[in-house]
Amino acid sequence: MLLAAVRALAKMSPSKRDAKANLLPPVTELRHVSYGVAVAVALQAQSEGLAEQTSREELEACIRLKMWTPVYRPYRRIADQEPTPVTERLFFQMVKANLLIMPNFDVFP
Repeated sequence: MLLAAVRALAKMSPSKRDAKANLLPPVTELRHVSYGVAVAVALQAQSEGLAEQTSREELEACIRLKMWTPVYRPYRRIADQEPTPVTERLFFQMVKANLLIMPNFDVFP
C-alpha cells in the first residue's frame, strides 16, 4: 500500500511535465493530491483483500465523504485594542495551565 501511495504521488509530480519544476505538487493542491493517494491506497487494500470490495465509484464517494473540509470562522483583530479584564484573566489562566508557553528571554544573549 505504501508503494501504491508513492506511485500515486509520483504521477502527480509537476516534474513529470517539466524537468525544472518542483518534485512535489504545491500545497494549494493538497486536497486533490491527498484524495488521489487515498484512492490508490484503498484500491491496493482491496486488491490485497484487506478491504471490502466495492466499485470504484463507491470507493471514491466514501473517501470524499470522509475528507475533512475546513470551515473558518470570521474573526476580528483585537491586538490594537486595550486588553479587557476578561482577556487578561484568560491570558494568565492559560499561562498558569501551561496552555500558553511564555518564552524565557533570560536564555538569549
